[in-house]
Amino acid sequence: MAHKSLTASSTNPQSPQYRYSAREPGLVSVIVPTFNYGHLIGETLDSVLNQTYAHWECIVVDDGSTDNTREVVELYLKADKRIRYVYQGNKGLSAARNLGLYESQGAYVQFLDSDDLIESKKLAFQVGYLEQHSDVDLVYSAVRFFRTGQPDERRFSMREPDAKWMPESSGSGMKC
Repeated sequence: MAHKSLTASSTNPQSPQYRYSAREPGLVSVIVPTFNYGHLIGETLDSVLNQTYAHWECIVVDDGSTDNTREVVELYLKADKRIRYVYQGNKGLSAARNLGLYESQGAYVQFLDSDDLIESKKLAFQVGYLEQHSDVDLVYSAVRFFRTGQPDERRFSMREPDAKWMPESSGSGMKC
């Protein structure tokens, strides 16, 4: 998650630079690109709804699904006004993420695949860290794996042994 407020001098509301300068402080834009994941996207959206940090918007970008993705998402649209649905013809994952970025209003961004879940305190923890550390532009966390139908099981690896393998690092990063 991250994309701190970008500043720009453009005064044209159609300009991407203008859109980025108008980010809402503290708002997290959760961007969910999807293609034919109607069978899983409900669980993904439930994990967003279960966040302890309530200042978020969720933008579901449907990349041309031909299954019931739209119908599933529409149930969530009716239940929570923070969720939005955007449809585009099939252009691929990168184009869907880019459209989500374009549509986003938040100072922070959380990309979330439509077959993934996020822990309930993830946004609260990471926004808190970013707000307390103005010199930090990007935060990330370790991943845990689960099997479809077993979302409460959290594994470090889908192979045996189930042990941590992902490198852990931190630092100030590059100065530009």
